Order: sequence, then C-alpha cells, then structure tokens
Amino acid sequence: MKSFPQQVLNAWGRREDNVVLSTVSPLQSPNSIWILCADIISDDCILIADNFMHKTLTNVLSASRGSLLMLAPERESYQFAGQLAYHQDDAMHQLALEKWPRPKFAVKGAVSLTVDEIYAGAERIV
Repeated sequence: MKSFPQQVLNAWGRREDNVVLSTVSPLQSPNSIWILCADIISDDCILIADNFMHKTLTNVLSASRGSLLMLAPERESYQFAGQLAYHQDDAMHQLALEKWPRPKFAVKGAVSLTVDEIYAGAERIV
C-alpha cells in the first residue's frame, strides 16, 4: 500500500476514541480487545499501545495477521488489516511511550499493524 487514502485519514481524524483490535491464535481461535491508544504513524502503519495485552500479545508474537476496526461519525465503519509486530525497547516502543504517557496504564510495549487492506463497510478500498 502506498499510503492511506484521504477518505480514510479524514475518517480517522473524526473516529470514536475506542477501536477494536482482533488477532488469531496459532490454533485459529479469534481474540478481540478494546484499544484506546492507537494512531496512524506512517503511510502504511498504525501504532497501538500495549497496556494490558495477554492473549492478544501471545497471538501477535506468533506472527498473527490482525485487524483494527473503527467507527467514524454516522456509524461509518473502517477495517484495517495486515501484519502485526511487537516492539519493546526500540524506536516504536519509545514513540508509544511519548504519545501515551499514562502512569496508571503504563505502555509495556507497542504493536505495529502494517496495513495492506482497508475496508469501508463491506467495500474494499485498498
């Protein structure tokens, strides 16, 4: 993917705070969690803070693909899908620490979602 379409960037800027991150275990068991700390950080990457991940972390570490679901105003849904990677003690983790400095909900690590598919509702737009 070259970059996020403008339509997607506009929707991201107006989205509801909570997003849903979904992963799949090596045994093909799905897992979804609410995420408060997520942001687009480059032309094809969304950074997500790891505050309390457990099953999700296990899935990410097993080279899971994943998806992130968000809602924009008027209940427009967007799904981002791609490869997940975990970061600790590196530049991505440091960026997450700087973006979300919350002592009560410490950022233990960061997950990057390298996006290769985007859906607006049922329509694939990337």
